[in-house]
Amino acid sequence: MKFKIVFSLIFFSLIFTSCYLTPCSLDKGVNKISKKDEVFFIGFYNIEQKFNNKSDTKSSLIKIYESGNLEIKDFPSEIFDFTDSDKKVNLNGKWKIVNSEENYFLSVNLKYKGENLITSWEIFEKNNKPVILIKIGDPDTCNAIRFIKN
Repeated sequence: MKFKIVFSLIFFSLIFTSCYLTPCSLDKGVNKISKKDEVFFIGFYNIEQKFNNKSDTKSSLIKIYESGNLEIKDFPSEIFDFTDSDKKVNLNGKWKIVNSEENYFLSVNLKYKGENLITSWEIFEKNNKPVILIKIGDPDTCNAIRFIKN
């Protein structure tokens, strides 16, 4: 009987401390996007907010072009888990908008040192402008940055 109690305590402790229950509020102050044309997403994006992030992102910028091209300027390399940390990177690639179960994502295919880096970032809306949420590293750290269109 004592074993069952100890096992139950350990089991429920693990369940209640999982990363899925950690309230990060990364989407605080933004709304889900209603149906939009791709033109809505084209433009220049600057940092809107940082969460538990000590990286220098003041000059970080995302440029989304109508041609399907994408530029990322002055991003700390740790955002992409590159080994050369403490360095800022400039990347080029392709983008497309993906709508999945009423959530919008910016799907990107970037080039870094001859390799493809494929990822996606959730997009929200704030004051009728798109906001890109980029989560960084372990979800338990609630580390992220948000970009808003100019």
